[in-house]
Amino acid sequence: MKRVLSWKVSLVIVFLVASVGFYVLHFLIFRDAHHIFLYLIGDLGFLFIDVLVVVLFIENAESLKCQAAFGFDWEHKDFERARRAAAAFSYHGKPDPAKLAELRTFMLSERGFLLTLLENPNILVREFWTTGSKFGICVACHQ
Repeated sequence: MKRVLSWKVSLVIVFLVASVGFYVLHFLIFRDAHHIFLYLIGDLGFLFIDVLVVVLFIENAESLKCQAAFGFDWEHKDFERARRAAAAFSYHGKPDPAKLAELRTFMLSERGFLLTLLENPNILVREFWTTGSKFGICVACHQ
């Protein structure tokens, strides 16, 4: 039998059915349709901002990360490709000396906490952070 729906369409349908199910459950418990529709409209309004953030910022940063991830087996052409990708990356950050001084003061005031974070083995998720045995394997790039 030919597969009609892709896994993405199936996932969307499951999430929509689950969402409707939770709204119905909310109505059955609290019997307040006004409250449900009020927050439903607000949630739908925020959906566009959420999609905008994901598409413009997270996807763009992930793309650069995948293009700039490097390893021991890289050749000269791989470094050139990463250099071009980093040079073409659009960013609009301008370091403000006053803000950098403020950041330095804050970091110094939190020095003890930051050192404790570095000592925490649960935060060191990847081995290459401490041993240098591997560099920048981007899982999303190799799918």
